Amino acid sequence: MSIPVVNSGVNVDLLHPEMKNRLRKFFADPRIKGKVAVVSGVRTLAQQRYLYNGYKAGKRGFNLAANPDRKFGGGFQGSWHMQQPALGHYGYAVDFRIVGKGISTTQVNAIAKEYGIVKTVPSEWWHHQCYGHLGGGKYGWYPVQGQKKKPADPKKIKQD
Repeated sequence: MSIPVVNSGVNVDLLHPEMKNRLRKFFADPRIKGKVAVVSGVRTLAQQRYLYNGYKAGKRGFNLAANPDRKFGGGFQGSWHMQQPALGHYGYAVDFRIVGKGISTTQVNAIAKEYGIVKTVPSEWWHHQCYGHLGGGKYGWYPVQGQKKKPADPKKIKQD
């Protein structure tokens, strides 16, 4: 099963393999299938910088974008939508859009959480990650309902 996207400009190829695996299972769920798609995937560092510079310059059509050079704990830099240099050069976030009928944002978030795909920005129902801040200064994979084995730490992935 492929990961449904709203158009060909949405990049899911650069997502971490564990995120792709979780998304494939999520989108195969009959409660979700045909009702939700990815509207925003992964950006390269150059793409993130372009968006950030446009936003900072106040250019028309440029929304709020994270500074790609800002570094946080756990190796995270810029935006989770951006390829993470210290975390295997993968992206760890997608934005969802409801494309079908019969499902609410609350239902999407609850079902996604079962697959370890968690809404992490309080004001954005659509922003979801499988890896991120766990609290107490720790970063890691969000739990999958019923999964015993944890995925490998992305910081241990060999860098190019």
